[in-house]
Amino acid sequence: MHKKQKLCYKGKENPNWRGGKFLICPVCNKKFWVIPSHLNKRRCCSISCLTKFQTKEKVNLICEVRGKTFQCRKNTFEKYGRRFCGKDCLEKWREKGMRGENNPAWKGGIYPIEKAIRNSAMNDTWKDLVFHRDNFTCQDCGDKKGHNLNAHHLKPFTKIFKENNIKSLSDALKCGELWDIDNGLTLCENCHRKRHLKFNPGMYQRWVSPKKGEYIYLLRY
Repeated sequence: MHKKQKLCYKGKENPNWRGGKFLICPVCNKKFWVIPSHLNKRRCCSISCLTKFQTKEKVNLICEVRGKTFQCRKNTFEKYGRRFCGKDCLEKWREKGMRGENNPAWKGGIYPIEKAIRNSAMNDTWKDLVFHRDNFTCQDCGDKKGHNLNAHHLKPFTKIFKENNIKSLSDALKCGELWDIDNGLTLCENCHRKRHLKFNPGMYQRWVSPKKGEYIYLLRY
């Protein structure tokens, strides 16, 4: 034997031996060796046998939209759950079930009026006054980059609408509390999302940026 050649110890002869077990593949009935850490994970001897095994195990389900039966893999049903036979039925359910009061982002039907207010000239002047007062600087983190600033309402739109009984754009333009500069605060986009998380935690989902490694909050709906 060459001096540089090393002895290869297999199985129990290896000093790093930690045990193991032989299993029988349910597809091809072959014996295969499994290490202890994979005993609860491995079912089949190879990937080809695993795909065959997964296609065999199926569950019959009923679509909640069409009412028809469809088949689904057992492992996907146990992990994620299936309620619809396809994407078309899922979209139909979302159109009916996520509208109006059933939507978690429901604000009492004020969205059309709120959209008109945000697109009005009065809102632009209000934002400019808030930005000039705060010297175009985020009041939470001190960001001065620009092009990423938002005018945050300390008192939310919904409370102002309820207390002042605003039902149209003309009512909103006459409301003095809505255009009060003291109710505004300059924030960057990230700090603005964090502020809204306190009032509606389910409105945003947390996503880790692969470049910066920072948490970024994105809208779910």
